Amino acid sequence: MVFLITWSATTGSEPSLAMLRERLAPYGLTTVLVAVSQVAGMVESWSNAVDFDADYKLIKEFLPTHRRAIDRFRTPNHVVFTRISLLYVSQQACDVCSDDTGSPVPLEASDCERIFETCLMANDLITQKRVLPEDTTIEKAVKLLPLANYVPHGTYPRDLARNLVILEQVAPLLLHSKQYRDLTSDFTKATGVSPQVFCQLAFAASAKYLAAKQHPESSFVLRLSNLSHESVPKEDIAAFFSKSSIRITDLLALARKQHAEPADFITFQRYPLIQCGPEAYVCPDPGFLLDKLGKSLYWTLHAAEPSEMRLGLLAYWSLLIERYVHWLCENIYRGKGRVLQSPRFADGAEVADIIIMEGSCLILVEVKGFLSQQCN
Repeated sequence: MVFLITWSATTGSEPSLAMLRERLAPYGLTTVLVAVSQVAGMVESWSNAVDFDADYKLIKEFLPTHRRAIDRFRTPNHVVFTRISLLYVSQQACDVCSDDTGSPVPLEASDCERIFETCLMANDLITQKRVLPEDTTIEKAVKLLPLANYVPHGTYPRDLARNLVILEQVAPLLLHSKQYRDLTSDFTKATGVSPQVFCQLAFAASAKYLAAKQHPESSFVLRLSNLSHESVPKEDIAAFFSKSSIRITDLLALARKQHAEPADFITFQRYPLIQCGPEAYVCPDPGFLLDKLGKSLYWTLHAAEPSEMRLGLLAYWSLLIERYVHWLCENIYRGKGRVLQSPRFADGAEVADIIIMEGSCLILVEVKGFLSQQCN
């Protein structure tokens, strides 16, 4: 169990969104995002294993004025710097910070504390929609599900393997069906790079942040030259960055045009790399960058599709997920029973996606393709 260290518990006063934004307003957006990416790397915000020791070291380094107050109630399960609070601060910075493209300023200790005090405030503000005993099930879901989407699950290697199996081994099984689409070709045409190379580059770009804790002195700015040793043509690298990044100027314009909810981080999901200078990028949430080789691989193609084609793409992807589960059963099931794929009643109606018969036991499996809230 993890407990958030909040501004109200630390200072005895309630924060406001205006107060948080006032702390961030004097700084440039690149400056804030570089600082956030450094902390995200040190606490490994994309991981579902919370590093309490790393969090406390950062409290001592970045929140020295508040450390004594925090120590009065902190337990080993208390943290300040979480994925959601860092994203919340990044989102607010897009609304109030200036454009300092290519010129992030070195931060004094007082500046660091001023910026990271906002994480304490975010831990209060992010949970303002508290679940009440009298709430209906729907009201509870409305309050909790948006935040649940940002809880790290640590399934990135599995997500990568699943995508490649679906595209390389499962999709060809549908070659002669009337629903068939060559998604590998579609993805390559839409992005300028094959899905396999896209995944490879997403992982290579993530490596700097995955190793951040081992190299805390290194720069948290990713440059195209960091990937130049990869055995991938430069045009493929450029294509990957064009689909996974957004310029600081465009990010500021988009954020202020959309007037997004404080806990709506979809822009960072779509563009986990923020271009802050010539061939220089910062990543405030490495989890979203890793998602590019996982569930966001689908959404990259979805975004490139004409709007009238997206529903058909979603339906076909769901069919692929079902066939993937069939493939899993064929290759993994080692029981003594029988596996029936999509059995049907006499009238043609499907009984279930999979039925497993073992002795007197009958196991019915219904497959649903799960997609995150990026669909809009």
